[in-house]
Amino acid sequence: MNLEQELQKQALDNREVDKYMNSLKPVLMQLHKIRDQYLVWLTQKSARQKKINKWLGITHEPEDQYELMEDEDDCPHHEECTWYVGKVNRTQAEEMLNGKQDGTFLIRESSQRGCCVCSVLVAAVPNTVSSTARPLAWVLQSPTTCTIL
Repeated sequence: MNLEQELQKQALDNREVDKYMNSLKPVLMQLHKIRDQYLVWLTQKSARQKKINKWLGITHEPEDQYELMEDEDDCPHHEECTWYVGKVNRTQAEEMLNGKQDGTFLIRESSQRGCCVCSVLVAAVPNTVSSTARPLAWVLQSPTTCTIL
């Protein structure tokens, strides 16, 4: 085979590969949409970005200079058992908070069915915040100065 025939064969092979790759694009786009839907679902279910990245095999994300130095998964407020006390009345909750430092909080079931209550120690006085419309997690979206009971 001479050089010209070899080049024609390579060009034909390249066109075949291009056709095959182009036929895969719609499939890849559909898979990408499904992946994005799952990412949205995981985010709505409060999955941590680090865990999502680990599941996806993403290890080398560009470093964010504003990223917290501590590992988010090590924060005590991520463990429900450190702040959720279940069926405890207000008096018991206040007793549990007595002697703790300001910012210490707990979440308990309210006497109103389906509701929860957050008790927070502020200026050495326990304060109670009720929630009737939001799920339990609303209190912990940004606990930057709170101490876990």
